[in-house]
Amino acid sequence: MSGARAVTTNQPDIYDKLEEVVRKYASTEYLRPIADHTRIAFAEVEKFVLNFYESAGNERDIAGHTAYKVILDSGCGTGESTLNIAIANPDVPVIGIDKSAARLTKAGAAPRNAFLVRAELLDFWRLALGKVKAGQWHIPYHALYYPNPWPKQSEAPRLVIVSMVGILR
Repeated sequence: MSGARAVTTNQPDIYDKLEEVVRKYASTEYLRPIADHTRIAFAEVEKFVLNFYESAGNERDIAGHTAYKVILDSGCGTGESTLNIAIANPDVPVIGIDKSAARLTKAGAAPRNAFLVRAELLDFWRLALGKVKAGQWHIPYHALYYPNPWPKQSEAPRLVIVSMVGILR
């Protein structure tokens, strides 16, 4: 990708207590309320996904048994990675998610299957997990190219709650 910088960090390895944290949260439910702006953004994404498949003539069967494929690009920043993933996967909607509206405005022209949205990642993932569990979405690929690296050891438990426990269930 153009403009990408080399990744540097003082964190030499993955979170050293990752397995312990995953096991701890495997049997609990994350109860923080979902941010209103993320609920609104997720509703926009749902409309985008539905319109994408309807316009392609790929509506689900009458009983709703066929899940829509949706690719997620979490922490997409300016959306450059989202646009590249969308170009490589023209038959699947690609959703770029970032918490910064300012970064998202820097995205270039998007292919018809790309959609950028401002949302809190944990909240968005929880809503997406609901669609997966309901059999409405299938997520064949989830990009997380955050170069910082993230999570820091102090932040790992809150990320693990949803991504490691929820999505993998």
